[in-house]
Amino acid sequence: MARSKQMARQKKRSAADMEASKEERGAQQQKKPRLSEPIEDSASEQSSAETITKLYGVAMPTDFYRLWDLVTAKGADLLSAVGLRLTGAYDVLAGKFNGESLKAEEMHLHGRRYNDPPEMMTVIESITTNFRIGYFRDDPSALPVGVVSGGSIAESDDNSMVLLSQGDNIFTALSQFSQRALQLQGKKKKDSEHSQHLRKLLYTINTEIDRLDYLSATKLKGRTTVTDTLHKYGIVVPMDATGVGYRELPETNADLVKLLKRIEASEDETSRNTELDKLQEIITLVNFANDECDYGMGLELGVDLFLFASQKEYHKETIRSLLSNAYSLLGRNLYSNIVNLHLDRRNRNGPISMLDSVTSVKSE
Repeated sequence: MARSKQMARQKKRSAADMEASKEERGAQQQKKPRLSEPIEDSASEQSSAETITKLYGVAMPTDFYRLWDLVTAKGADLLSAVGLRLTGAYDVLAGKFNGESLKAEEMHLHGRRYNDPPEMMTVIESITTNFRIGYFRDDPSALPVGVVSGGSIAESDDNSMVLLSQGDNIFTALSQFSQRALQLQGKKKKDSEHSQHLRKLLYTINTEIDRLDYLSATKLKGRTTVTDTLHKYGIVVPMDATGVGYRELPETNADLVKLLKRIEASEDETSRNTELDKLQEIITLVNFANDECDYGMGLELGVDLFLFASQKEYHKETIRSLLSNAYSLLGRNLYSNIVNLHLDRRNRNGPISMLDSVTSVKSE
Protein backbone atom coordinates (compact mmCIF):
# COMPACT_ATOMS: atom_id res chain seq x y z
CA MET A 1 0.00 0.00 0.00
CA ALA A 2 2.73 2.43 0.98
CA ARG A 3 4.68 1.48 -2.13
CA SER A 4 1.70 2.15 -4.43
CA LYS A 5 1.20 5.61 -2.88
CA GLN A 6 4.86 6.40 -3.40
CA MET A 7 4.64 5.37 -7.09
CA ALA A 8 1.54 7.57 -7.50
CA ARG A 9 3.36 10.57 -6.02
CA GLN A 10 6.32 9.97 -8.36
CA LYS A 11 3.98 9.91 -11.37
CA LYS A 12 2.40 13.21 -10.25
CA ARG A 13 5.83 14.82 -9.80
CA SER A 14 6.94 13.54 -13.19
CA ALA A 15 3.86 15.00 -14.88
CA ALA A 16 4.34 18.30 -13.05
CA ASP A 17 8.00 18.41 -14.08
CA MET A 18 7.06 17.82 -17.73
CA GLU A 19 4.47 20.63 -17.57
CA ALA A 20 6.97 22.99 -15.94
CA SER A 21 9.52 22.12 -18.61
CA LYS A 22 6.99 23.00 -21.33
CA GLU A 23 6.24 26.33 -19.67
CA GLU A 24 9.95 27.08 -19.32
CA ARG A 25 10.59 26.34 -23.01
CA GLY A 26 7.64 28.54 -23.93
CA ALA A 27 8.96 31.36 -21.79
CA GLN A 28 12.39 31.08 -23.39
CA GLN A 29 10.81 31.33 -26.84
CA GLN A 30 8.95 34.48 -25.82
CA LYS A 31 11.83 36.39 -24.20
CA LYS A 32 11.58 40.14 -24.51
CA PRO A 33 14.02 42.14 -26.66
CA ARG A 34 17.21 43.45 -25.08
CA LEU A 35 17.64 47.15 -24.42
CA SER A 36 19.79 47.76 -27.49
CA GLU A 37 17.15 46.43 -29.87
CA PRO A 38 14.77 48.78 -31.70
CA ILE A 39 11.19 49.39 -30.65
CA GLU A 40 8.86 46.96 -32.44
CA ASP A 41 5.56 47.57 -30.72
CA SER A 42 2.41 49.54 -31.45
CA ALA A 43 2.13 52.41 -33.91
CA SER A 44 1.59 54.82 -31.01
CA GLU A 45 4.85 53.72 -29.39
CA GLN A 46 6.66 54.01 -32.69
CA SER A 47 5.29 57.54 -32.94
CA SER A 48 6.45 58.35 -29.40
CA ALA A 49 9.94 57.04 -30.17
CA GLU A 50 10.11 59.13 -33.33
CA THR A 51 8.98 62.23 -31.41
CA ILE A 52 11.61 61.75 -28.70
CA THR A 53 14.35 61.17 -31.26
CA LYS A 54 13.30 64.24 -33.22
CA LEU A 55 13.15 66.51 -30.17
CA TYR A 56 16.28 65.25 -28.38
CA GLY A 57 18.45 64.11 -31.27
CA VAL A 58 19.04 60.76 -29.51
CA ALA A 59 17.27 57.40 -29.42
CA MET A 60 15.92 55.99 -26.16
CA PRO A 61 16.20 52.30 -25.18
CA THR A 62 13.20 50.02 -24.84
CA ASP A 63 13.17 50.06 -21.03
CA PHE A 64 12.47 53.82 -21.15
CA TYR A 65 9.13 53.12 -22.83
CA ARG A 66 8.43 50.02 -20.71
CA LEU A 67 8.58 52.16 -17.56
CA TRP A 68 6.20 54.67 -19.11
CA ASP A 69 3.78 51.82 -19.85
CA LEU A 70 4.04 50.63 -16.24
CA VAL A 71 3.50 54.04 -14.65
CA THR A 72 0.62 54.77 -17.03
CA ALA A 73 -1.01 51.47 -16.07
CA LYS A 74 -0.37 51.66 -12.30
CA GLY A 75 -0.73 55.42 -11.85
CA ALA A 76 1.78 58.16 -11.06
CA ASP A 77 1.36 57.54 -7.33
CA LEU A 78 3.44 54.38 -7.76
CA LEU A 79 6.42 56.76 -7.77
CA SER A 80 5.06 59.83 -6.01
CA ALA A 81 4.15 57.75 -2.93
CA VAL A 82 7.90 57.14 -2.44
CA GLY A 83 8.93 60.70 -3.25
CA LEU A 84 9.85 60.28 -6.92
CA ARG A 85 8.48 61.64 -10.18
CA LEU A 86 9.20 61.30 -13.87
CA THR A 87 10.96 64.21 -15.56
CA GLY A 88 12.99 65.06 -18.65
CA ALA A 89 11.91 63.18 -21.76
CA TYR A 90 8.98 61.63 -19.90
CA ASP A 91 7.37 65.07 -19.87
CA VAL A 92 7.24 64.82 -23.66
CA LEU A 93 5.32 61.54 -23.42
CA ALA A 94 3.03 63.25 -20.88
CA GLY A 95 2.16 65.87 -23.51
CA LYS A 96 3.75 68.82 -21.72
CA PHE A 97 5.76 69.75 -24.82
CA ASN A 98 3.05 68.82 -27.28
CA GLY A 99 3.55 70.65 -30.57
CA GLU A 100 6.41 72.75 -29.27
CA SER A 101 9.62 73.21 -31.21
CA LEU A 102 12.71 73.68 -29.06
CA LYS A 103 16.25 72.87 -30.16
CA ALA A 104 17.62 69.49 -29.11
CA GLU A 105 20.14 71.05 -26.73
CA GLU A 106 17.33 73.07 -25.11
CA MET A 107 15.27 69.93 -24.59
CA HIS A 108 18.29 68.33 -22.91
CA LEU A 109 18.29 71.11 -20.31
CA HIS A 110 14.85 70.10 -19.04
CA GLY A 111 15.25 68.26 -15.74
CA ARG A 112 19.02 68.82 -15.73
CA ARG A 113 20.69 69.65 -12.43
CA TYR A 114 23.75 71.73 -11.66
CA ASN A 115 26.27 68.86 -11.77
CA ASP A 116 24.72 66.70 -14.51
CA PRO A 117 27.35 66.30 -17.26
CA PRO A 118 26.16 66.39 -20.89
CA GLU A 119 26.41 62.59 -21.05
CA MET A 120 23.71 62.21 -18.38
CA MET A 121 20.03 62.45 -19.27
CA THR A 122 17.93 62.65 -16.11
CA VAL A 123 14.47 61.04 -16.34
CA ILE A 124 13.50 60.43 -12.68
CA GLU A 125 13.99 62.83 -9.79
CA SER A 126 13.26 63.08 -6.09
CA ILE A 127 10.50 65.48 -5.09
CA THR A 128 12.36 66.60 -1.95
CA THR A 129 16.12 66.02 -2.45
CA ASN A 130 18.64 66.28 -5.28
CA PHE A 131 18.54 62.52 -5.92
CA ARG A 132 17.96 61.65 -9.56
CA ILE A 133 18.26 58.76 -12.00
CA GLY A 134 19.29 59.11 -15.60
CA TYR A 135 20.72 57.43 -18.66
CA PHE A 136 24.40 57.86 -19.44
CA ARG A 137 25.66 57.68 -23.00
CA ASP A 138 29.30 58.21 -23.94
CA ASP A 139 28.40 59.24 -27.48
CA PRO A 140 25.12 60.94 -28.44
CA SER A 141 24.93 58.87 -31.63
CA ALA A 142 24.68 55.64 -29.61
CA LEU A 143 22.23 54.19 -27.11
CA PRO A 144 22.97 54.71 -23.42
CA VAL A 145 25.75 52.59 -21.96
CA GLY A 146 23.99 52.41 -18.62
CA VAL A 147 21.84 54.05 -15.97
CA VAL A 148 23.31 56.16 -13.16
CA SER A 149 22.08 57.93 -10.05
CA GLY A 150 23.30 61.12 -8.49
CA GLY A 151 22.65 62.96 -5.26
CA SER A 152 21.37 61.61 -1.97
CA ILE A 153 18.18 59.73 -1.20
CA ALA A 154 18.12 60.98 2.39
CA GLU A 155 19.27 64.58 2.20
CA SER A 156 19.89 67.34 -0.31
CA ASP A 157 23.43 68.09 -1.44
CA ASP A 158 23.37 69.92 -4.75
CA ASN A 159 27.15 69.83 -5.09
CA SER A 160 27.36 66.04 -5.05
CA MET A 161 29.69 64.99 -7.87
CA VAL A 162 29.60 61.19 -7.78
CA LEU A 163 27.47 59.15 -10.19
CA LEU A 164 26.70 55.58 -9.15
CA SER A 165 26.18 52.78 -11.66
CA GLN A 166 22.65 51.38 -11.50
CA GLY A 167 22.94 48.76 -14.21
CA ASP A 168 21.82 48.78 -17.83
CA ASN A 169 18.11 49.59 -17.41
CA ILE A 170 15.83 51.95 -15.52
CA PHE A 171 14.01 49.14 -13.68
CA THR A 172 17.16 47.96 -11.94
CA ALA A 173 17.84 51.55 -10.89
CA LEU A 174 14.41 51.81 -9.28
CA SER A 175 14.85 48.45 -7.60
CA GLN A 176 18.16 49.64 -6.13
CA PHE A 177 16.53 52.88 -4.97
CA SER A 178 13.73 50.99 -3.21
CA GLN A 179 16.12 48.64 -1.43
CA ARG A 180 18.38 51.48 -0.30
CA ALA A 181 15.45 53.59 0.87
CA LEU A 182 14.08 50.67 2.88
CA GLN A 183 17.47 50.22 4.52
CA LEU A 184 17.45 53.89 5.51
CA GLN A 185 13.98 53.47 7.02
CA GLY A 186 15.41 50.98 9.50
CA LYS A 187 13.61 48.45 11.67
CA LYS A 188 11.71 51.07 13.67
CA LYS A 189 9.91 52.32 10.55
CA LYS A 190 9.55 49.00 8.73
CA ASP A 191 5.76 49.11 9.17
CA SER A 192 5.34 52.79 8.31
CA GLU A 193 3.20 53.88 5.39
CA HIS A 194 6.30 55.04 3.50
CA SER A 195 7.95 51.63 3.94
CA GLN A 196 4.80 49.95 2.67
CA HIS A 197 4.90 52.11 -0.48
CA LEU A 198 8.58 51.30 -0.96
CA ARG A 199 7.90 47.56 -0.69
CA LYS A 200 5.05 47.90 -3.17
CA LEU A 201 7.33 49.67 -5.64
CA LEU A 202 10.10 47.12 -5.10
CA TYR A 203 7.73 44.20 -5.71
CA THR A 204 6.22 45.84 -8.81
CA ILE A 205 9.58 46.73 -10.32
CA ASN A 206 11.17 43.33 -9.61
CA THR A 207 8.15 41.63 -11.15
CA GLU A 208 8.71 43.67 -14.31
CA ILE A 209 12.43 42.86 -14.32
CA ASP A 210 11.54 39.16 -14.33
CA ARG A 211 8.76 39.56 -16.89
CA LEU A 212 10.87 41.62 -19.29
CA ASP A 213 13.97 39.47 -18.75
CA TYR A 214 16.15 42.43 -17.80
CA LEU A 215 19.44 42.16 -15.98
CA SER A 216 19.34 42.99 -12.28
CA ALA A 217 23.11 43.52 -11.89
CA THR A 218 24.32 47.08 -11.29
CA LYS A 219 27.85 46.57 -12.63
CA LEU A 220 28.31 46.90 -16.38
CA LYS A 221 30.41 44.63 -18.56
CA GLY A 222 32.18 45.64 -21.75
CA ARG A 223 32.58 49.37 -21.05
CA THR A 224 36.24 50.38 -20.92
CA THR A 225 36.94 53.82 -19.48
CA VAL A 226 40.23 55.66 -19.86
CA THR A 227 39.91 57.41 -16.48
CA ASP A 228 37.29 57.78 -13.75
CA THR A 229 36.97 61.63 -13.47
CA LEU A 230 35.51 63.27 -10.40
CA HIS A 231 32.08 61.72 -10.99
CA LYS A 232 33.71 58.23 -10.81
CA TYR A 233 31.66 56.83 -13.71
CA GLY A 234 34.52 57.52 -16.10
CA ILE A 235 34.85 58.67 -19.69
CA VAL A 236 35.27 56.72 -22.91
CA VAL A 237 37.20 57.98 -25.94
CA PRO A 238 38.42 56.21 -29.08
CA MET A 239 41.95 54.83 -28.73
CA ASP A 240 44.14 53.45 -31.50
CA ALA A 241 46.52 50.51 -31.15
CA THR A 242 49.37 52.78 -30.07
CA GLY A 243 47.34 54.45 -27.32
CA VAL A 244 46.64 57.70 -29.14
CA GLY A 245 43.37 59.22 -27.96
CA TYR A 246 44.07 59.87 -24.31
CA ARG A 247 46.93 60.96 -22.07
CA GLU A 248 46.85 61.37 -18.31
CA LEU A 249 46.58 64.68 -16.53
CA PRO A 250 49.73 65.60 -14.58
CA GLU A 251 47.65 65.86 -11.39
CA THR A 252 45.68 63.16 -9.61
CA ASN A 253 42.00 63.80 -8.88
CA ALA A 254 42.86 64.56 -5.26
CA ASP A 255 45.64 67.01 -6.17
CA LEU A 256 43.49 68.73 -8.76
CA VAL A 257 40.71 69.25 -6.21
CA LYS A 258 43.25 70.68 -3.75
CA LEU A 259 44.44 73.13 -6.42
CA LEU A 260 40.88 74.20 -7.22
CA LYS A 261 40.11 74.65 -3.54
CA ARG A 262 43.18 76.86 -3.13
CA ILE A 263 41.97 79.01 -6.03
CA GLU A 264 38.54 79.20 -4.43
CA ALA A 265 39.94 80.13 -1.01
CA SER A 266 42.40 82.76 -2.23
CA GLU A 267 41.90 85.98 -0.30
CA ASP A 268 43.59 88.29 -2.77
CA GLU A 269 44.15 88.48 -6.51
CA THR A 270 47.91 87.87 -6.28
CA SER A 271 47.61 84.53 -4.47
CA ARG A 272 44.70 83.50 -6.69
CA ASN A 273 46.66 84.25 -9.86
CA THR A 274 49.57 82.19 -8.55
CA GLU A 275 47.28 79.17 -8.28
CA LEU A 276 45.52 79.96 -11.55
CA ASP A 277 48.92 79.91 -13.28
CA LYS A 278 49.32 76.30 -12.13
CA LEU A 279 45.96 75.43 -13.67
CA GLN A 280 46.96 77.24 -16.86
CA GLU A 281 50.03 75.00 -17.12
CA ILE A 282 47.72 71.99 -17.23
CA ILE A 283 45.53 73.66 -19.85
CA THR A 284 48.62 74.28 -21.98
CA LEU A 285 49.40 70.56 -21.82
CA VAL A 286 45.83 69.87 -22.94
CA ASN A 287 46.37 72.07 -25.98
CA PHE A 288 49.47 70.06 -26.86
CA ALA A 289 47.50 66.86 -26.39
CA ASN A 290 44.75 68.08 -28.72
CA ASP A 291 47.36 68.81 -31.39
CA GLU A 292 48.47 65.18 -31.10
CA CYS A 293 44.92 63.73 -31.14
CA ASP A 294 44.80 62.87 -27.42
CA TYR A 295 41.38 64.47 -27.07
CA GLY A 296 40.50 62.59 -23.88
CA MET A 297 42.82 64.73 -21.77
CA GLY A 298 40.85 67.91 -22.43
CA LEU A 299 37.57 66.06 -21.89
CA GLU A 300 38.76 64.84 -18.50
CA LEU A 301 39.94 68.25 -17.31
CA GLY A 302 36.79 69.96 -18.60
CA VAL A 303 34.49 67.45 -16.90
CA ASP A 304 36.45 67.73 -13.63
CA LEU A 305 36.26 71.54 -13.62
CA PHE A 306 32.55 71.33 -14.44
CA LEU A 307 31.92 68.94 -11.55
CA PHE A 308 33.98 70.89 -9.02
CA ALA A 309 31.28 73.56 -9.13
CA SER A 310 33.21 76.68 -8.16
CA GLN A 311 31.06 78.90 -5.95
CA LYS A 312 32.68 81.95 -7.52
CA GLU A 313 32.42 80.74 -11.13
CA TYR A 314 36.13 81.29 -11.75
CA HIS A 315 36.32 78.54 -14.36
CA LYS A 316 33.11 79.00 -16.36
CA GLU A 317 34.75 80.14 -19.60
CA THR A 318 37.63 77.70 -19.18
CA ILE A 319 35.09 74.86 -18.90
CA ARG A 320 33.27 76.17 -21.96
CA SER A 321 36.46 76.22 -24.01
CA LEU A 322 37.77 72.85 -22.83
CA LEU A 323 34.53 70.92 -23.27
CA SER A 324 33.45 72.63 -26.49
CA ASN A 325 36.79 71.73 -28.05
CA ALA A 326 36.85 68.20 -26.66
CA TYR A 327 33.34 67.30 -27.73
CA SER A 328 33.80 68.87 -31.17
CA LEU A 329 37.09 67.02 -31.74
CA LEU A 330 35.43 63.76 -30.65
CA GLY A 331 32.48 64.36 -33.00
CA ARG A 332 30.04 64.73 -30.10
CA ASN A 333 28.66 68.10 -31.17
CA LEU A 334 25.34 67.73 -29.34
CA TYR A 335 27.24 67.61 -26.05
CA SER A 336 29.13 70.74 -27.00
CA ASN A 337 25.83 72.52 -27.59
CA ILE A 338 24.34 71.19 -24.33
CA VAL A 339 27.24 72.29 -22.13
CA ASN A 340 27.31 75.76 -23.70
CA LEU A 341 23.64 76.30 -22.86
CA HIS A 342 23.90 74.62 -19.46
CA LEU A 343 26.79 76.81 -18.31
CA ASP A 344 24.59 79.88 -18.76
CA ARG A 345 21.60 78.37 -16.94
CA ARG A 346 23.09 76.20 -14.19
CA ASN A 347 20.86 76.22 -11.13
CA ARG A 348 22.16 75.28 -7.67
CA ASN A 349 18.66 75.25 -6.21
CA GLY A 350 17.12 72.53 -8.35
CA PRO A 351 16.55 71.22 -11.87
CA ILE A 352 16.10 73.41 -14.92
CA SER A 353 12.58 73.51 -16.34
CA MET A 354 12.13 74.28 -20.02
CA LEU A 355 8.36 74.40 -19.52
CA ASP A 356 8.86 78.07 -18.61
CA SER A 357 10.37 78.62 -22.07
CA VAL A 358 7.41 76.87 -23.68
CA THR A 359 4.99 79.09 -21.74
CA SER A 360 6.82 82.25 -22.76
CA VAL A 361 6.78 81.19 -26.42
CA LYS A 362 3.01 80.58 -26.26
CA SER A 363 2.34 83.97 -24.68
CA GLU A 364 4.21 85.96 -27.35
